[in-house]
Amino acid sequence: MKKGTVGKIALSIISLAAVLFCSFFIKFFSLLLGSPAVYFLVPIYIFAIAGFCALNSIWKFFDDKKQSKILLWSSVAAIASLGAIEAARYYNNSHEAAYEIDPFRMPLVALNEPSELAIANDLPRIDGATALYPLYASFALNTYPKDIDATSKYHQIPNIECSTTTGAYERLISGKADIIFVAGPSESQLQAARQAGVELKLTPIGYEAFVFFVHKANSVDGLDIESIQRIYSGKATSWKEFGGSGKIRAYQRNEGSGSQTALESIMAGTPLMQAPNEIYLSAMDGMVRAISTYRNYKSAIGYSFLFYITEMAQNSDIKLLKVNGVYPSRESIANGTYPVASEFYAVTAGSDNPNIEALIDWILSGQGQYIVKEVGYTPL
Repeated sequence: MKKGTVGKIALSIISLAAVLFCSFFIKFFSLLLGSPAVYFLVPIYIFAIAGFCALNSIWKFFDDKKQSKILLWSSVAAIASLGAIEAARYYNNSHEAAYEIDPFRMPLVALNEPSELAIANDLPRIDGATALYPLYASFALNTYPKDIDATSKYHQIPNIECSTTTGAYERLISGKADIIFVAGPSESQLQAARQAGVELKLTPIGYEAFVFFVHKANSVDGLDIESIQRIYSGKATSWKEFGGSGKIRAYQRNEGSGSQTALESIMAGTPLMQAPNEIYLSAMDGMVRAISTYRNYKSAIGYSFLFYITEMAQNSDIKLLKVNGVYPSRESIANGTYPVASEFYAVTAGSDNPNIEALIDWILSGQGQYIVKEVGYTPL
């Protein structure tokens, strides 16, 4: 080696280390930004820059021109392959941005006869889960004085909010809502109520199925509850265990959401796995979009409620899974054969609104239960 070779070796090592550093760097910012474009475009440029630095020093080791050219093009091919592999991996683990489902555009149900309850004053402040908005908005449509066109594609009713399950519990506990329509509370929501000195009263008003879904390209058509527990505890990581193929990518929701609370109930005390941040989704529509557009189609699994999946977020690229051999449907909920069906509630916290009890009684009456059924849920 000629004089200065040690310096060239050091420069080469630094240049090659830059490749590894840039790989880590782009992984970090891919997760931070959450942009699909970052996943498969930026690594190409990062590897190209780092690779150029490395090659610029490596080729100088050799006085033989032919030898240096062989090394140069071999290195170009190696680094290009490394960049392509990384880009493909990022692309396969990405999905399109979540779309937003507007619950206010869902059709409402109007009675074909005069309502037995008419609230003229002190309209209850109502909030609830996104999936239940068409239901509680229909309750208000038939009992509140404002004239609303139930066939309209967009409607707003006074004193009606849709803050999602998490937001609805927060507003109820803080006294900003009189009644909310949601799934049962999580332990943290019960704790928040206790800390606020508030007692939550849950009144069942109907039934709904908790469902699991995968991309239609997945060959797996069903799971039993034990298998679901194995997947979401992290004990099962491959679809091969259930007759499919590929590594399982199990999406989760944020803590306190109705669907996450339902999942925790299914786990029956088995701890949920600590999943990477990028597979925690804060919105239900994000869950549907992630499963339907995830590049590695056969690998993803998610969960929701039947009405939301079949009525609000209709998507031909996903399929519902049977649970314990039973497909989720209104019939299997009503006859009790679907094993993951549960009640949903009208929840109050000691509001002094004089119309709350009358509204709940009316919801439990024939007219209220008729609306539960016509909206698309299973009545009591």
